[in-house]
Amino acid sequence: MAQGYKKTCNELSDKNTELRGIQQQLGGKEQENQRRTLRLRELELRNMDLSDELKEAMEESQKSREASATVAQELRTSLGKTKLRFKSLLPDGEGGDEHVRNKARQLTGFPSAEAFVAM
Repeated sequence: MAQGYKKTCNELSDKNTELRGIQQQLGGKEQENQRRTLRLRELELRNMDLSDELKEAMEESQKSREASATVAQELRTSLGKTKLRFKSLLPDGEGGDEHVRNKARQLTGFPSAEAFVAM
């Protein structure tokens, strides 16, 4: 009976040692899990910051596109007015449009100002 008791004590001791090892492993896993949880939270916060930055950048980009479109429209309008004013500045006494065409032919060697511009 003493042998059976000693054997049972040894088995219990072995199981107890095994249990402590498992508890240590579990503690290590819990710490690792906590570290990963903290890292995940850090990444979630960074993601939220980046999302906010992206949203702001997209809003700025939209404002820039709108401003560019406004400037482009103003330039087109201004160009149209400039062309109209240029025609009014042509020397009527010297032949108006024909005078400009002749000067363009002389200066460029092209048969017309349109040909020069097209080239």
